[in-house]
Amino acid sequence: MNRQRTELLRIRKEQGLVLALRTAASEQLIRQQREQRTLVAGLRKKERALKQELKKQQQQADALGRRIQQVIEEEARKAAAAAAAKKKNATQKSTAPSGYLMSKDEEQLSRNFAQNRGKLPTPLSGRYRIIAHFGTQQHPDLKYVKINNQGIDLQTQPGTRARSVFDGVVTSIFVMPGYNTSVIVRHGNYLTIYSNLSTIYVKTGDKVNLERSMLMNGRLDGHIVQGHVDCTARCTKVEEADGSWYYTFVYDSTPDMVCEGYTTVEKGSITVNGVSLTVCNSRPGSFQVAIIPYTHEHTNFHQIAEGSVVNLEFDIVGKYISRIMTYGK
Repeated sequence: MNRQRTELLRIRKEQGLVLALRTAASEQLIRQQREQRTLVAGLRKKERALKQELKKQQQQADALGRRIQQVIEEEARKAAAAAAAKKKNATQKSTAPSGYLMSKDEEQLSRNFAQNRGKLPTPLSGRYRIIAHFGTQQHPDLKYVKINNQGIDLQTQPGTRARSVFDGVVTSIFVMPGYNTSVIVRHGNYLTIYSNLSTIYVKTGDKVNLERSMLMNGRLDGHIVQGHVDCTARCTKVEEADGSWYYTFVYDSTPDMVCEGYTTVEKGSITVNGVSLTVCNSRPGSFQVAIIPYTHEHTNFHQIAEGSVVNLEFDIVGKYISRIMTYGK
């Protein structure tokens, strides 16, 4: 009898353990199902938010495209009106589908731009990452969604300088929702658009020039720069002398800047708005440059006047020497 009772108690205990395990497994399954439903609901909510944001971005991109088209059409009308007023139709012809009438200089600029296809520099002075290419592509977060990008999206650090990829003229500056300030630069028959700019240093009508890198396969003369902007300067005086011009610039000069090599030396080199020049009358916080007629005509120096703000880049070799002298002691 005692043996039967012991066996019965054992069986009941095992049944209780099995029931407890089943109950625990059932509760765990319920928790997992609840977590899965919560996760699915969150993913669906995120997907709806992403789709709404994508729709908003597409609407902003379409608005930007329409604005650019308006600018192109307006330029074509102005060019046609100017050609008719000056009666130079015999020397000006239209090679653009939009009807934009180019001068001979613009036709040459257009040919130069086309010949540099695939060789144009990045429109940023610092490090960057491509987050969206041109054309139709897969959305990075939505598996079954494709997007049609009308440009190239670059991600960079705050404060990075944007720059034109080729010589040209600033034809339009405007602000669009989602794109901050946009600048359009015309290169003859071609346009480049730079958007999402927080600060701009050009105005409509300004000529931009880009000094392209030389091939390191021969003798070089001059100085080495990298296309960065070290600081800005202000033109305080323009003097004409025997067909050339002397420009005087002032910039903020501190002991720390000098220690970093941000200074000039007599007959040394300086880059002003991308133009490599020889320094004369070097002083702490100021310097002069002499501009010959060819440089005056073919760069934006003919647009620089008293009060104009320009970009400066100092010689990279001088920067290295200054740092070695300062920190190598």
